[in-house]
Amino acid sequence: MWRSSMTSIGFKKQGILVLVFLFFSICPFLFPLPFMKTNLQPYATAFGLIIIVINASRAINVINASGFFKVLLLTSMVSCFVFMLGDINIQAVRGLFNHISVLVIPLAVYVILSKKHGISEKTVKILILFWFVVASIQLFVYRGFFANFIGTPKWSFELRGVIGLASEPSFLGIASFYMLFLAQKFKKHKVLYISLITIMGTIYAQSFMGMVFIAVYFFLYWLDNANSKKGFLIIAMLIFGLILGWYLLSIYGTSTRLYILIDSISSVGLEATVSGDESATSRYNSLSDAYTDAFSNYLIPQGYQQRVGSGYGGFIIETGVFGLIECILVSIGIAMSYTRSITRYVSFGLITFLLFMNTQVGNPLLLLIIGLNIWENKKLHVKNYGIYTVYPY
Repeated sequence: MWRSSMTSIGFKKQGILVLVFLFFSICPFLFPLPFMKTNLQPYATAFGLIIIVINASRAINVINASGFFKVLLLTSMVSCFVFMLGDINIQAVRGLFNHISVLVIPLAVYVILSKKHGISEKTVKILILFWFVVASIQLFVYRGFFANFIGTPKWSFELRGVIGLASEPSFLGIASFYMLFLAQKFKKHKVLYISLITIMGTIYAQSFMGMVFIAVYFFLYWLDNANSKKGFLIIAMLIFGLILGWYLLSIYGTSTRLYILIDSISSVGLEATVSGDESATSRYNSLSDAYTDAFSNYLIPQGYQQRVGSGYGGFIIETGVFGLIECILVSIGIAMSYTRSITRYVSFGLITFLLFMNTQVGNPLLLLIIGLNIWENKKLHVKNYGIYTVYPY
């Protein structure tokens, strides 16, 4: 199971540590101590850093052997330097934390896999089901269920989407998008979990932004599997699910935001719907403003003092050209999810566009996928090699 450790900490303790790291990577918005809430997601990065320190020799070897991690180490060092030059406040700490996470979480994942050669598929499935069950209870029983354990939750009793284990419905949609990348690597029950995640990210979240992300995922999945029975089956089930979901919405959910959005798009078109939806308009303006600001300063680092409503835009404004390099590496890391060259090129462009929106680049779920992809691509030459194993942690 585990290889022998290079430190005095033995198997069992490291196994528990990895479990905790995996838990907070897939459930990053959870805060077990309600009085310590914040809109950061610190636990995955903190436990990832502990894993790296415990396995320092292995981590150093990984960095020395990988150009990807060498560049991320450089950008993290620049992020720390920019942080020390500016005012130290919560906004600066949040910005620095996001930049550091882009190195720490993928590196911790790689170190874990270099010792274990796989993570438990069962564990990942249980955590995805955890998301789905909580979101289901919120939708059908009580909207505020589990909200006390979520950092800065934004939920209401209105007929809008639920939040699941995220802080707001749009983030549930985006988290579902990331979980689809985990589910597509499953050896068993892949279609079932992709279906559950899609329901959660669309019908449950009722977020326009979430629907855009998930639509992009399925377009890329189809593009990567266009000539296979697997790709046809997934798309056929998706179409059936969407038709069934729309039928149920038209009967029971005509007052929900999701129904109103879809009905408006079909009636007046996408452009008119977006311009008439306050939330969608706000997100579009944040995207446009961040893009303009990021490139109007000639990629010179501006520090962490401004709050930017854009994932990539914030990175580029904060650390300039080094932030741009981080963004490129993140997009490459996600594009590695696909096998066909054309899909990788298209996904790089689409993922870059999506992450310029009001998203968090330091999201542990996103960075977990990147760590898995870096490792898996390194091992593609090994026959039948995959990310998941039957071994529990």
